[in-house]
Parts: sequence; C-alpha cells; structure tokens
Amino acid sequence: MGNDDGVWMTYGQLATARGVKRIAAVRIVQRHKWRKQAGNDGQVRVLVPHDMTGPSNRVPQHVVGDVVGHITGNAVTVTSDTETVLAALREAHGAEIARLTEALAAERARADAVLVRAEAERAEVLVVQAKLAEAEHRLTAAENRYMAAQDQVESYRRAEAERKGRGRWARLRAAWRGK
Repeated sequence: MGNDDGVWMTYGQLATARGVKRIAAVRIVQRHKWRKQAGNDGQVRVLVPHDMTGPSNRVPQHVVGDVVGHITGNAVTVTSDTETVLAALREAHGAEIARLTEALAAERARADAVLVRAEAERAEVLVVQAKLAEAEHRLTAAENRYMAAQDQVESYRRAEAERKGRGRWARLRAAWRGK
C-alpha cells in the first residue's frame, strides 16, 4: 500500500481534521475497519483515505443557531395559531359540549339510581335468605320432633300389642298386682 491510499494520522489528528471528538474518531475507524499501526512514540496511527481527511459534513454551529431560532419563532406562531383555532372550536361547539356534558351528568345520575336500587334489592335478598335459613332450621326441628313422636307411638303400639298378647286373665292379674 502506498501513500496514495491515504494518510497516516493519530486519533487526535483525525478528530481535529474531521471536527469531531476523539471518541468519535475512534468509532469512525472501527466502523470503516481502517488499517492501524502502533508508532514508536506509543501512539496508534490509522491509514485514513484522502477523501476522509477533511472536515465532516457537519453544519456550522452559527447556522444551527439560526435554524433553531427560526424553528422556535415558528413554534410560537404555531402555538398562537393553535390557541386561536382551539378558541374558535370551543366557541363553535360550546353548545354541543354543554349538551353532551348535561347528558353525561344525567346518565351518571341514572347509573347511580340503578346502583342504589341494586343495593336495596341485594339487602332484600339477604333478608329473604336469612328468613329461609330460619324456616329451614324450624322445619328440621319439626321433622326431628315428628320422628321422635313416631318412635314414641311405635313404642306404645308394641307395648299395647305385648299387653294384649298375654291374654285377658294375665292382664287382670297384672292389673290386680299393680303392674
């Protein structure tokens, strides 16, 4: 490779020539995979192509400032125009917005009324459930008393059948003795 291929420069020299920071110069070299060589002075030199030795296509700072100022001025104008348009829209659609706001308030009131009714009905359901549970408890107690009464009746029937089974004279003797 001859000198016609490029110029040997340190990262600092490349950064100065391109008008960028040293870290940017390092990244440029890495991105383009340019040839590097360590010098006797301990600094790394890079073979930079001739077309890359000049300044980058960066916009000068004073031009950037002018553009930013112009954009800022336009932004103020756009903001002012936007506020004017918003005011006109508010004025033109104010009645519709008011009507929609009232309709929204009415719907909210209806929804609140439905919620109140639902809560009242829920409370009624809870009362009915409590009454049903009490009625089921009383029914169970009545069924238990009925079964106990049936057992008692059955026991009386067995005793009567046993008493009748002994015969008339045996019953009279048992009655005479007090049994």
